Amino acid sequence: MLRVERNLLAFAAAMTVVAWTANVNADDMGARESFLARCRSSAVVVCLPFDRVYEVERYRSTPRHLAAADHIQLDGSMGAARFTIPPRSGSDTSGMLDVPFPEPLINVYVSFDVRYPKDLLDYRFKTGGGWKMFILGQGKEGCAPYEVVGVNAYYANKPVFYYMCKIFEPVAKRNPYGDNGDEFDLQPGGDTECLMHRKNHPLPCAHFIPNEWVTYQVHVGSVERRLEVWQTVRGKTMKLIDFPLTKLPSSPVAYEWIKLTPYNTGKENTEDHPRIPVWYRRLIVSTAPIPAPVAD
Repeated sequence: MLRVERNLLAFAAAMTVVAWTANVNADDMGARESFLARCRSSAVVVCLPFDRVYEVERYRSTPRHLAAADHIQLDGSMGAARFTIPPRSGSDTSGMLDVPFPEPLINVYVSFDVRYPKDLLDYRFKTGGGWKMFILGQGKEGCAPYEVVGVNAYYANKPVFYYMCKIFEPVAKRNPYGDNGDEFDLQPGGDTECLMHRKNHPLPCAHFIPNEWVTYQVHVGSVERRLEVWQTVRGKTMKLIDFPLTKLPSSPVAYEWIKLTPYNTGKENTEDHPRIPVWYRRLIVSTAPIPAPVAD
């Protein structure tokens, strides 16, 4: 079954190249050809550009309260799926792109592009714990027991992560310099560090970048119980996270889907805030490392 899925994936990628060549310029073609090249590995099980109406409509999940004009839809000018965070929206502000895997994966690599406008990064909602980037999980209902989540926690504009539904185990290293038991590094193990208290430290803290396409790559190895995360901006890649997921069970956990969404747990539907867009595109799911993208 998986071989059939991969054959169909290769055919779809080839047809997408034909469709793209008709109406894009050379720079776009270079970036998109790079994306398709990253999809051609036999380890890739999902390859979705999200630059066609049928892709967006097939995978979008829409909350009942959302007006038709605010549904996730194709933004042709961006070549991406556009989400809208409308005023007076609750936790499920915008719905999600809900993408199942063709089979459960115990070693999963994910890559996607996201674009956050400056209006979103400048705005601090009055309620909610911070909007999410993605949810990687298993099962059919509610929050997944061993989910891995990226989030803009409390609107600090820094990508941080947690895992384990209802436990919300932070991906953070306590007392990284051995001099403060209340200190945490929220981006441990990579090329960056985000300390909660200490101001002077040798490594930079990675932030969300306004009005730029940013690629995030996530690796969850449930056999070795480890999380890795990379961020690529304008062709420059930094490793944000290399962290042991010690609370996962000793037997490997299988992941079954990814949800791309700005879901904001605890956000109340009474705030009359601005209407704000968010864009996602170019999702890849693989059982092996995915090459970093070229500059777009």
